Amino acid sequence: MATYDAELAETEVSSEGEHVLREALRTGVPIAAVLGQTVGWNDGRADPVLASALKKASRPGDDWKALLSRDPLPRAFYEWLGDRFLNGAPSPKRLSAADADFSAIYTSSIDPGLLNLFATEGRQPEPVLLGDPPPPVRRSRRRVPVYYLFGRAGAGLVDFTPPSTTHGLSQRRLRHASAMLRTLNETVTPLGLIVIDGYDPARDWLRGEDLLALLGSAPIGGVLWCGPNPEFSGEDADVYQTLVDQGVIIRDQRPLGRLLAILRASGDENWSERWDTPPLRERSNCSPWAIWRWKDDSARATCSYNKGKSISCSVVCIQSFVAGYRRR
Repeated sequence: MATYDAELAETEVSSEGEHVLREALRTGVPIAAVLGQTVGWNDGRADPVLASALKKASRPGDDWKALLSRDPLPRAFYEWLGDRFLNGAPSPKRLSAADADFSAIYTSSIDPGLLNLFATEGRQPEPVLLGDPPPPVRRSRRRVPVYYLFGRAGAGLVDFTPPSTTHGLSQRRLRHASAMLRTLNETVTPLGLIVIDGYDPARDWLRGEDLLALLGSAPIGGVLWCGPNPEFSGEDADVYQTLVDQGVIIRDQRPLGRLLAILRASGDENWSERWDTPPLRERSNCSPWAIWRWKDDSARATCSYNKGKSISCSVVCIQSFVAGYRRR
């Protein structure tokens, strides 16, 4: 009976989130993913790496918050944990999202395997482990920047390694995570979409207030929040509900991986072709001629007549330049 009720409830889930994601993929606007520490494991299944980490550190609890305390973790703990991540099999929900058309990924996860997960169809994800200075390329579909807000297990250098204590977590948040998150709205642009999955403030190193402060600047319909309802409390709960009521946050109870699988099965997706480098294009409608060269993460229009300044080119020339920019 419980299984039937769950299936019935799922059939009644609003398709608004599915529609928003489909339109973002269809139009090619920038999509920035915010992936929490339970991404791929927010469907009731236990994360085996988390269980091993808590056992190794002799810490009680069942979430990543429980891993840190005032006492430091064992020496070389994150080197050991990095191996566990890389040797483990990703969950089906993670695999479903592996070839999604993201322009950037922000994650509180410390899993180094995310780089391998998104290295599909010729993509080359690039880790971002420091908040300052910011990376020269903030969004790219071929070289997807993966912002590790709290470092990456097995990274080696101290500044790249996740925190070992709660005090270290606060320092990492202040020095790097906050700086990385401040680039989110600029990365996605007012035309793009922020997709959140696998995030629960009650179980995650990323504080709810830090994330909600950024989402307040998003336009109506600019945020798709996937998965179970987050467990906010106090003022954070009020802010979250306000953003939902205003239509800034679109809710969908289904995980992101399931939504992408639905779009893939429907035949609506074509993102596997979007990060291929477009060919060199030449036209003669700009006096005397113009060349547009579109690369994977940049669009540039050069005209021999005005010494590389596209502003004096014809309308068709400018439209082609804008079209190339929208592919970023």
